Amino acid sequence: MDEERKNQNGNSEQDDKPDAINRLERELYAQGRPPVLRQFKHGLRKNEPQAQKTWTPTEPKKQKKKLRISPSILKRTLISSVVFAFLATAVAMLSVFLGFNRVSPDKISIEVRGVTSVEAGERISLDVSVLNRNRIPLEDVVLILEYPEETRDPEDLQRPILRQEDDIGILAPKTGRFSKVFEAVLFGSAQSVKEIKITVQYRTGEGRSVFTKEKIYKVELRSSPVSVFISALPEARSGQNIGTSVTIVSNSNFALKNAMLVAEYPDDFSFSSSNPAPTFDNRIWFLGDLEPRQRKEILINGIIVGREGEEKNFRYSVGIQNQNDERLIGTELVSQNESIFVRQPAADLSLTIDGSGSGEYVSKLGNTIRGQVNWRNNLPDDLNDVSVVLSFDGNGWDRASVLPDRRGFYRSQDNSVVWDKNTFSELLKVRAGQGGVFDFSFKINNFTARDWENLRNSRVDLEAVIVGTRLLEGRPPEEVTISSTRPIKIETNMSVGSRAVYSIGPFVNSGPLPPVAERTTTYTIIWSAVNNINDVEGFEASAVLPVYVEWLGRFSPSSADLKFDPETRIIKWSVNRLPAGQGVVNAPLEVAFQLRFSPSLSQVNKEPELVGEVFSVGRDIFTGSEVSDRKPPATIRINTDPIYSFQMGRVESP
Repeated sequence: MDEERKNQNGNSEQDDKPDAINRLERELYAQGRPPVLRQFKHGLRKNEPQAQKTWTPTEPKKQKKKLRISPSILKRTLISSVVFAFLATAVAMLSVFLGFNRVSPDKISIEVRGVTSVEAGERISLDVSVLNRNRIPLEDVVLILEYPEETRDPEDLQRPILRQEDDIGILAPKTGRFSKVFEAVLFGSAQSVKEIKITVQYRTGEGRSVFTKEKIYKVELRSSPVSVFISALPEARSGQNIGTSVTIVSNSNFALKNAMLVAEYPDDFSFSSSNPAPTFDNRIWFLGDLEPRQRKEILINGIIVGREGEEKNFRYSVGIQNQNDERLIGTELVSQNESIFVRQPAADLSLTIDGSGSGEYVSKLGNTIRGQVNWRNNLPDDLNDVSVVLSFDGNGWDRASVLPDRRGFYRSQDNSVVWDKNTFSELLKVRAGQGGVFDFSFKINNFTARDWENLRNSRVDLEAVIVGTRLLEGRPPEEVTISSTRPIKIETNMSVGSRAVYSIGPFVNSGPLPPVAERTTTYTIIWSAVNNINDVEGFEASAVLPVYVEWLGRFSPSSADLKFDPETRIIKWSVNRLPAGQGVVNAPLEVAFQLRFSPSLSQVNKEPELVGEVFSVGRDIFTGSEVSDRKPPATIRINTDPIYSFQMGRVESP
C-alpha cells in the first residue's frame, strides 16, 4: 500500500502534464473500477490589511492662476467689430444706391420708329426696340402692343387686331437689345388721334414678381377712307315729310370690301321710303365693295314729329360689315351726325285708318277701309283758299269703291279725293285755330286666281296734302303746304284643309266601312296647305288627336317635318317657307298620315272626329305680321273619297 501511495505521490507531478488528462479519461471510462478522486490545495495566501499607526499631515495642492484680459485689448476688439459692421452696411447701401444688384425701370428704354400721321385705312409699320441698360439681365421678357378697337389685320381687313405680343425671353444687361417690326391698319374719323400702348413685361432674378414698363405711341389719322356728306333741311315742321340725301365717297386707294350704311333715327321719325330701298329694317343699306374714289347716294324720306324748338338728331355710320352678323358694322370707318330743329307746323294734318292714327296699317283681302283726314290751322293768321287732296297709289285697292263724304269729290282720273272751296265753302277762309275732319272709305281688292300675279305684295299708299295761302300786310303771299302719308299693306290668306279618306292616298286602310263599334278601322288624314299673295315663313299646322284614335306613326312624304306628342296628343306639321301662290298656281302642299279609329258603343249613329280642328300660323314676310287660320276637324264622313256613300258617315252597332 505504501509503495502504491509512493508511486501515486511520485506520479502527482505528472498529473499536471498533458498525459494526465489522457490518463484521467481512461480512468473515467474504465469498466468495473471507480475513478480515484484526489484533493488539491490552492496556493493563495491570505492578505490582511495593515492600518497605519501614526498620522502624517499632507500639504494642500496649489491652484492655477486665472488668465486676465487687459481692458485695452477688449476695447480695441469692440471698436474693430463696429467698424467692420459699419463698412459692411455702407458697402451694401452703396451697392443698392448705385444699382449694382437691382433693376431700374428708367434704364429700360422703349424706342419706336414709325409714322405719326397716316391716312385712315393705310398700313402702318412700327419698328419697336427694347434696350436694357441695367447691370443685371431681365428675365421672361414679353413685348406687348395694344391697339384701339378699329385696328385691323393688314392681310385681312375683316379680322380685328386688338393685341400683338412677342416673347423675348432674356434681355442681357447693359447693352441687351431687341427689335421687331409690327404692322397694322388703323381706321377712324378724320383728325382723330389713335393711341397704341406698348408694354415691356419682365421679371428679375431676385423674385418672381412681374414688372412692367409702358409707353404710349400716338398716330393721327389725317383723313377717313370714306367721307359722308349729308344734305337735309336745317329745320322742319312737325308732321312734315322731309328728304335727306346721304352721299358716300371713297377716299381710299384700295377697294373697301363689304361696305354698309347704318342710319340711326330719332324716336319721332317715321321712315317712308328710300332710293335705293333698304336692305334691312328701313335703316341698313348694304353698299357692297367701294372702289377707289367711288360715290354712292341714298335718298331717305320720312315724317318728323316733335315739339316747337325740339332738336332731332340723326346719325349715319359707314363701315365694313360684321362677318358674324350681316346687320351690324364690324369696323366703323366714319360717322356723321345731322340735327334738324322742329318747328310748329303751319297746319296739322294726319290720316286715321280704321281708328289707327299712325304707322303702317295691315289689312286683309276684301276688307272695307274707313279713314279720316284730320286738319287744323295752327297759324295766328287766316289761311285762304284752302284745299285738301287725298291721293291713292298702289295695287291693292278697288278704284271703283272710293267714296268720300258729301263735302269731297273723287277724281278717278288721277285717283284722288278733293276737298276745296268748290265742294266745301268753309275752305275759302280758314280762321286761326280752325280745323275739321273729312271722311272717306274704299275697298281692298278681293282675291282672284287670274289676278294672282298682280296682287302679289299688294299695298295702298295714301297721301294727304293741305295747301293754303297766308296773307300778311306788306309781304307777298306765303303758300303753306303740309303733307301726311299712311301706307297700307295687304296680308296674305293662308290656311290648311283637313280631310279623311279610306280608299285613296299613300296607305292601305283596313276595317269595316262604315265603322262598327268595338272594332277598329284605319283612315288616312290629308292636310293641304294653301297660300295666296305673300310668302310665309315659320309655317306650322297643329291639331289634337282624340283619345279613341291611335297614332300609327306612318306619314307621307317621309321627309315631312311631322311630329306627334303622346303626352299632349298634338300632331304638328312644320314648314320653313310656304311660297305665295301655293295651291293657287300650283298644287297645295300636302302631308298624309294614317290613324286607327276604335269606336265605342256610345258613338253608335254618331259622326266622331278623327282629328280636331286644325290651327295654322306663320309670318307674312311682306307685311311682317302674323297670319293664322282655323279649319274644322276631319270626321269619319269621307265625302272626298270616291267610294263614299251617305251611310258611311255614321258608326254602326255591332
